[in-house]
Amino acid sequence: INLDKWCILSILNKDWEDAELIYAISGEAALLLRNKELYFVGKWFSDANKLSILPTLPIKIENLHLEDICFIASGNEHAVILSNKGFIGTFGVNNEFGQLGVVDDNCLIDGELLVHHPILPAIIVDICCGNNFTFALDNNGKVWCWGSMKIKNEVYKKPICLTYTEIVKISASARRAAALDQSGKVHLWTSYSRYSIIYALDSLVVQQIACGDASLYVLTTENKLFCYGGGPLNPIELDGQFNYLTTNSNNKFAARSNDGLFFHWDDPYRSGNVCRTKTRNILECFANSKMPAVCLPRKEESASVSEEDNTLTTNIAKLYNSQNFSDIEIILSDGTIHAHKCILAARSELFSRLLTSSKSNVINFSNVNSNVMKSYVTYIYTESLPEIDNVDHLLELYDVAKDDSNKLSDYCIEQVRSFTNVQNALAYYLASAKFKNTVLMEYCAKFVVKNLEQIATTEQYKTLSPKEFQELIGFGFKLTNEKPA
Repeated sequence: INLDKWCILSILNKDWEDAELIYAISGEAALLLRNKELYFVGKWFSDANKLSILPTLPIKIENLHLEDICFIASGNEHAVILSNKGFIGTFGVNNEFGQLGVVDDNCLIDGELLVHHPILPAIIVDICCGNNFTFALDNNGKVWCWGSMKIKNEVYKKPICLTYTEIVKISASARRAAALDQSGKVHLWTSYSRYSIIYALDSLVVQQIACGDASLYVLTTENKLFCYGGGPLNPIELDGQFNYLTTNSNNKFAARSNDGLFFHWDDPYRSGNVCRTKTRNILECFANSKMPAVCLPRKEESASVSEEDNTLTTNIAKLYNSQNFSDIEIILSDGTIHAHKCILAARSELFSRLLTSSKSNVINFSNVNSNVMKSYVTYIYTESLPEIDNVDHLLELYDVAKDDSNKLSDYCIEQVRSFTNVQNALAYYLASAKFKNTVLMEYCAKFVVKNLEQIATTEQYKTLSPKEFQELIGFGFKLTNEKPA
C-alpha cells in the first residue's frame, strides 16, 4: 500500500510525525499508534451527502492498547476490535442502526473516543463488518450479529445469536453476510432478514468464503474458485490453483494462487475486470494477517481435540514412539513407548516433575491404564486425539493432564459434559466423585437438580443409597442457589 495516497495523513502536523498507521478504515479515516496509545483520525461517512460528527483531529481511544488487539474490522461509521483474549470492543457513531451493539451510549466522553463492550456470553475468535452491522464467530461455532444490514431492515441494537450450527468461517459485505459450517454448507443472510442455505455439489468441498453484495465467492479444497449469484455455483475461470480468498467487506475481492500470483476484482465478478500482480504484500495487508491470533484459554469442542497443522507440530508428531534419538522409555502394562525427554518436559507438567526428580532413563507406568497413558503421550507429541467416548478413560486422562497448560484437560471436561444426559448423569457424578474431579461433580450435580423429576424415574436413581442421594441433592441445590421442594 502506498501510504502517500492516504490523504488523511497529510492533515497531521509535525507533532504526529512519529505516529504509525495501524489500520486504514478508508481514504478518509485511520487508526494511529503514538506512544503506545491508539488514536482515531479522520471522518466516517454514513452516505455520500452526510459526514459523521467525529472531528478530523486525532482523538485518543480510551483505555485501549495495541498489544491487546489481534484483529480490526470497520463499517461506514463504526469499527470493531478483537482482543487476544477473545473480547470485543466497538467504537464510532452510535446511530439508529445499533452498530455498536449497545443501547443509547455516547461516542465521545471528555474528548476521548469511547470503547463499548457488547455483552457476549462466549469467547470471540473472528469478526467482520458490513456498512452498519457486525458479525462475530465464537469458539463454540455460533454466529452473533448486531446492527442492521440495510436501511429499514430489522435492527439489532444488542448481539443476537443467529445460528447454533458449527460454523468455522464468516464473511461480510456492505449489506450481506455469510458463514461456512463444518459440513460444507454456506449460510447466507441478506437484506430484510432473508436467510438461505447454499449447498455445494457433492464433488465440491468448500474451505473458504468471501461475501459480496451481488455474489458469494468460495474456494474449494481442490483449490478452485467458484461464484454464487443465486443459481448454481459457477466456476471462475482463472489460471492456476488457489490457496487463499478474502474480501475487504466493501465488494473488493482478492485471491492468491499457489504460484504466488495475486488476483483482485470488484463484485460482481466479470472475466474482463480481474487484475493480477505478484505483489503478495498487498494481500497480507488486505487480510490483516500480520495481527496475532486469538489466544484461547479453553476451546469448546465435542468431537475431537486438534490444532491447525504446522511444520513443527508435524515433525514432532513423527517422533512419537520412535527410537530415533529416543533417550527415555515409558513402561506400560502392555508394552513400551520410546520417548524424548525434551519433548515430554516441555509439554507436560507431570513428566517435567518426574524427569527433574530422577535421572533414570526409564519411567514405570505399569500400574496406570495403558490406553490412558498412550492417549496422553500421543497428545504430547501430536496435539490431537481421535474422539474418546469412554467416560472413565476421559476422567483418568483429565487426572493425568490437569496441571498442563495445553487444551487436553479442557477437552476431557467438555467431552463428558457433551455426553451427559438424564440416563447417565448420576453415574457420571459418581465416577467424577471417585476421581475427585470437582469440576465435573459440580456440573453433574447441577444437571441432576435441574432434571430431577426425569432422573428420579431412571434405574440408576433406584440404586443410590439414601446417604449418596442426600449428599448429591444437597450439593446440587447449594450450587444452583435453590431450595429443595
